[in-house]
Amino acid sequence: MSEITHLKNSPWDKTRKEKGNQELISYIRAIDEDAKISLEEAEEALKEIQEMKSNYELEGI
Repeated sequence: MSEITHLKNSPWDKTRKEKGNQELISYIRAIDEDAKISLEEAEEALKEIQEMKSNYELEGI
């Protein structure tokens, strides 16, 4: 892993502080003012992915 992933207030740092070292880091945490999509667009895209997984029984993917 690169050093930048462990910087203070990075998605990794926030997840580690809130949930612990072994938790998954949400893609949503990477959305900031420099992101090419808005937080709302990212949340909608993730919602659609979850719906597809559920509808087509793709939970393991």
